Amino acid sequence: MKIEISKIKVTNRIRQQINKIEELAADIERNGLLNPITVMPMGEGYQLLAGLRRLRAVQLLCWTEIDVNVISPRTPKPPCALKSPRTSNGRILPIRKK
Repeated sequence: MKIEISKIKVTNRIRQQINKIEELAADIERNGLLNPITVMPMGEGYQLLAGLRRLRAVQLLCWTEIDVNVISPRTPKPPCALKSPRTSNGRILPIRKK
């Protein structure tokens, strides 16, 4: 899937180390983008989760769109209810020791 680069927001949670961008841009220009970046939907756009160096490299190449993997935000799961070891008549079962 391709999306417009202008719709991608980079947050402070992303590692900001972006060295050797020119070299990566040259490689992408020669070989194409081999691994899409990873984003998740956020409002009207997307939040970058992985691939800041690739994003910056294609921006150097003046791309307007980029291949992405879109993942859904995780929703917290409710904690599992602990079932008490009770019988159908409500009595608690003894715990067996091994």
